[in-house]
Amino acid sequence: MQVEDPLPMSPAKPRSHRTASSDRGGEQLDLTAHGQAATSRGLGRLRSAGWTHFDDLRWPGRARAVIDHVAVGPGGIVVITTVHWVGQVGVHGGVVHHNGRPSAAPRACEAAAAAVRLALPPELQGHVVAALAVVTAHNIDAEAGGVIACDAASVDSVLRRRDAVLTSNQVARTAALLASTLSAGTGSLGSSGQFPARRTPWRPPRPGP
Repeated sequence: MQVEDPLPMSPAKPRSHRTASSDRGGEQLDLTAHGQAATSRGLGRLRSAGWTHFDDLRWPGRARAVIDHVAVGPGGIVVITTVHWVGQVGVHGGVVHHNGRPSAAPRACEAAAAAVRLALPPELQGHVVAALAVVTAHNIDAEAGGVIACDAASVDSVLRRRDAVLTSNQVARTAALLASTLSAGTGSLGSSGQFPARRTPWRPPRPGP
């Protein structure tokens, strides 16, 4: 999911074959992809701690939207939106600021978390939490209105220290459920090792006769 805050503009010479706006749009997409890969690598480091994760999950009801990452582990079900921002980033008074202005990104994080909750049974919905991972040189480790905010390089350490709320059996069942319901279409699974990465929905094997 691409979440944009206004980026600082710098003078540039016009190009004959591309507009300045298309150049900026392409650059932002490249940065977003780079940021999502960084977050995915961090989540992969949690495998030994009993976590599994998914990348680019289908967002039900939104044909062109995907959910960046969902991590499932002892600490719960964490729905993560990754952004790659240029400039100053921080959390002040429980509000995420980018270049000195409040950001709308936490609202997008909450919307993604809400979509995941709807895919889960009621007993698991309360264990879903939204998170914002920012690719930045600044250290971020805070909460903003109930949304976890951290720098992408620290996402594994932030999730690792969460209090345990799910058993290993619950983690496995939740991961299987999310894989079967949200990984269709554009969705794919992350490199956690518990489920293979594929473009078609993962389904648990049928019981034998």
